[in-house]
Amino acid sequence: MFHPHIDTLFSYELPEDFKLTNGEYISFLDELYNGDIGKLKESFRWSNVYLWLLTTLKENNRCLYFGALAEKLHNALVSDPKPYRRDVKQMLANLLNLIEKLGMEEVVIDRPNYSQRVYLKG
Repeated sequence: MFHPHIDTLFSYELPEDFKLTNGEYISFLDELYNGDIGKLKESFRWSNVYLWLLTTLKENNRCLYFGALAEKLHNALVSDPKPYRRDVKQMLANLLNLIEKLGMEEVVIDRPNYSQRVYLKG
């Protein structure tokens, strides 16, 4: 069985803030959203950024808080010039927002105190 391991990402591989409206172009997936949430979810499941997130969580006891995850994302980005940390935090916030919008079953996002916690189910 194939288990891809993503160590590096480019900033264009991360989602922007979008509304999931019919006819909207989702650039990081290179796909036009036609209202089929299942199709979009399956495309996202195999995106580099989602595979990176799953691998990163598995390597860190299946759980990371937002700040630690933002640092790992900043280190994984190889874009030139490297994005500012505040931009990386916004990219991560967009990613987590999309995960919640799509209802990805493997990843749970909660807020036990102030910081968001991201962990794998099971």
